Amino acid sequence: MTPKASPVISIDLGGTTVRGALVAFDGTLLQSIKQPHQAGNAPSQVLAIMRQLAAEGTARQAVVGLPGRVDRSTGTLEFATQNLPGTDFSGLSASRLTTETGLVVELANDAELAVLGEAAFGAGSRHGTTAYLTFSTGVGAAAAAGGRILAGSMTGYQIGQFPVLGTARPILNELSSAWRIRLLDEETGTRASDIQTVIERADSGEPAAVRTWADVVDGAAAAALLMCLTCSPDVLVIGGGIARGGGERLLAAVRERVDRDAGARLGLRTEVRAAALGDDAGLTGGAAWYEARTAMGART
Repeated sequence: MTPKASPVISIDLGGTTVRGALVAFDGTLLQSIKQPHQAGNAPSQVLAIMRQLAAEGTARQAVVGLPGRVDRSTGTLEFATQNLPGTDFSGLSASRLTTETGLVVELANDAELAVLGEAAFGAGSRHGTTAYLTFSTGVGAAAAAGGRILAGSMTGYQIGQFPVLGTARPILNELSSAWRIRLLDEETGTRASDIQTVIERADSGEPAAVRTWADVVDGAAAAALLMCLTCSPDVLVIGGGIARGGGERLLAAVRERVDRDAGARLGLRTEVRAAALGDDAGLTGGAAWYEARTAMGART
């Protein structure tokens, strides 16, 4: 069985959930596993999921998506998104996972896998340029052109760290993410729990919720504009739990900002679309990873 004919194991390691799948090269999820993230036990948990998915013996390759900056030349996570409470990714490396599973394992940024999934099988552009943003536990971003990631040996687009309001002001990770909802809870002594509740409370006129929703919208629009200005994508795909909860209301606000500041002012033409694959985007992206990696200076 050739590597391309065999399925790939794809892992999406998030702040609260670890998901894994055996993925065919047409993007079909043949088998999937979802577990709560066991804080402080990421390497062992990932290994257990990979071994379970590899048990039938058809997979020869695996890719693990992580929330942060990955050094592809060393196969290690250099920097993890800092607003993931209780997480510890130390001990996770491509070499360790390869040695302990017998698979050819690579590490990727989680948004990179998602943009490949959406470009190949979802809402993105298969032959053009697709930018991808996810608003969930943090803010993630990636871009791909013609099925290849736009990045070098280090994963790029760490825009969640960008202080969009100015130096020493909140970064994007603290605006359009679950972090901002937790801040509302702390401020009001209540439990917003999700973005839909924030919207309901904002619509009722609650000042703290109005400010929270405004931050979410402003942060998402700023992130979208930043990706459009740097990548000039044909399509900007927006996903993640915050985006799904905000729905068309959030998308409309983002489209308006992109059309005004990138379209009308600079002549850029980017179509803003909701993600089509949901939480499966990163897993499905594993099907396209081993073709995309050839342009990225990945480990051999």
